[in-house]
This record gives sequence, structure tokens and C-alpha cells, in this order.
Amino acid sequence: MTEHNIIHFHAESWDGRMLGCQKVHPAMAGATPNIDRLAAEGTLFQNAYCTNPICCPSRANMLSGTYTHKCESWDNFKGLEKGMWTYHDALKESHDTLLLGKHTDFLTGGHTVMNRVAGFLEPLNTACHPVMNADPAQEYGIDPGKEREYHRRDWEIAARAGEFIRSRGTDDGPFFISLNPGLVHAAFRTNQYWLDIIPGELVDAPPVDDSRHPVPEYQKKAKAWRHGLDEDSVKAVRRIYFAMCAEADAIVGEVMSALQDAGLADNPSSDYHDIINNAFSGWTEEDEARVEDWVKE
Repeated sequence: MTEHNIIHFHAESWDGRMLGCQKVHPAMAGATPNIDRLAAEGTLFQNAYCTNPICCPSRANMLSGTYTHKCESWDNFKGLEKGMWTYHDALKESHDTLLLGKHTDFLTGGHTVMNRVAGFLEPLNTACHPVMNADPAQEYGIDPGKEREYHRRDWEIAARAGEFIRSRGTDDGPFFISLNPGLVHAAFRTNQYWLDIIPGELVDAPPVDDSRHPVPEYQKKAKAWRHGLDEDSVKAVRRIYFAMCAEADAIVGEVMSALQDAGLADNPSSDYHDIINNAFSGWTEEDEARVEDWVKE
């Protein structure tokens, strides 16, 4: 059996509906041409959900192939323990592997100190404000610059992936690359280059979820958005978020270009996951857990 090259692009906080190919939001039309093309050439799973809407547990479940109650990854402190089976370790037996980005954030204690502390304190929180007041995920802003490579660390890991791909010889074995960039996870930051791609007049404020389900009620207490939910604020942050999605798509395009240069564009098995969404529509379960999967072989 022929072993395929595998590229796994794991973008956190990407609402699976917010792609041009999904035709869900008009502001995203034309914003994600690279993923749209891969979806058109491969198989698009339009009704997929992650198994946990929190960073570390979701990643732990995906890498271990098990549910939270099985692997006991409960929060952003408690993840997998060292030595537990993960598919990217198993692939080392058959593939040359390159892991880029967030690849310790599935282990117990691998998340930030703030989130490790919050993992203990959030269940005790009763006030409508973040447990940890210095939360960088609460930040948003627009840089006036026109630099295409705005989120530099993410472009750097894409460059490393490209170098790895272009260095492959015809006699080299199959490879597995996993890219886990910071995009499109909060904080919400972009620059004018990417903001201009998203038509401001097409960005709306979604309706507020007033169902008072226990999950969004808890989220409001544990991670309340401190900048307000007035219509103008929601539209401003949402446009930044869409611009971040457009930049992440361009990073996918860089990897696709490397495959083309190496003569491998017609023979990757590519797997794309976006895992979590931090939304401003009342913290609905749909927004937090809806993902988009595509596979191109």
C-alpha cells in the first residue's frame, strides 16, 4: 500500500461556517481562496463538530483519538499525560514528521500559567468578569500598516514547512507535517492590509442568544467580554476576526505553493481542522464547536 504525504493544518477558533466556499457569510466571499480550492478539489465535511470546545481538551481528544471522559483531559490544565498514545507519535514509524506551532498544548501543564490557574478557579467564579484580569484574549486592535505577513510567527512556521517540502528528494519516504498556528485564536488583531479584504458594509452583528442555557451562562461569568456587546463593537471585532481568517488562508496558500514547487501538489493527503470558535453571539454551542473538515487525496 502506498503511503501518502499528509499535511494537517490545525487552526484554532475558526468557525467552520466562515469560509468563502460555505457561502454562509457574504463578507467572506473571496476571503479564503486557497481553502475554497482545496474544498472544491477534495471532500468537504459541512456538518462536523469538535468533541470539546476548550483548547487543551479539544486538542488532546483529537491527537489521542478518544473522548474527554476517556483520556481525562478536563480543562486547560489537565491534558494528556506524557507517554499516552498520539497519532503524530505513531506516524513517526512510517513518516518523516515535522510538528510546527502549538505542540505541547495537549499535555497536562502545557498551557499558559494563566489558563492553568483559571482551570482551578473558574468553577468557583460567580462574578461576571474574567477570572484572570490580565487576559490577552480580551485584546483587539488594527495596525495601520500594509504588511502582508502580519502575524510573523505564523508565517515563519509556514516558511519552515515550505523549506521542508522543497527539500524532499524523489527517493525520500512519505512525510507528515502538522501546522498549528496562532491564527485565528484571540487576541483579535489585524492590520489594514487584511482588513481591506473584508467589506465593512457586509459585516453584521449576529443576534444575541437569550436562551440562558447553563453553558453560555457559565462562559459569561468565567470569560465575560469586557469591551461591551453593542452593535458597533461586535461588528468591529467580527471584521478583525474575518481578516484573521483571510490571513490564515494565505498561509495555507504558502504551503500549497511549496507543494507545487516540489512537484507534489497532486499527491498530498491533506487534512484541515478548525477546532474552537470564540463568538460574540451569546457563546452558543454551535459557534464554539462547529468545525470544518476537508480532505484532498
